Amino acid sequence: RDLLSGQSLLSNANGMPARAFTLTIGEKNMYYVRKAFDIRLNNNDPAQKLILIALATKAGCNGKSEVTPEEIAEMCEISLRDTISALHQLKRSGLISQLPGFFCVYQLMF
Repeated sequence: RDLLSGQSLLSNANGMPARAFTLTIGEKNMYYVRKAFDIRLNNNDPAQKLILIALATKAGCNGKSEVTPEEIAEMCEISLRDTISALHQLKRSGLISQLPGFFCVYQLMF
């Protein structure tokens, strides 16, 4: 169920090795990914948009993403603190909800 299907080493602009990942997203996820990109947050917080897209890539056909905040932080390469803060903001804005009784299940609300 992992979305990372491949990994290779490339050189970045400074000639240093950089990991490149091929992201394979199923058709069921593409609907949510497109919607996540289309949403205007108007809050100057790119972490929220990035996390919304990360949740969309993990979403099933029902819009539920089962992923921990630690996994999201690692996917987005941001701190756990910033991830948790952005998740709270997304919940307050009504774009996601956390399923009652489930710590790591987020429902996309778009």
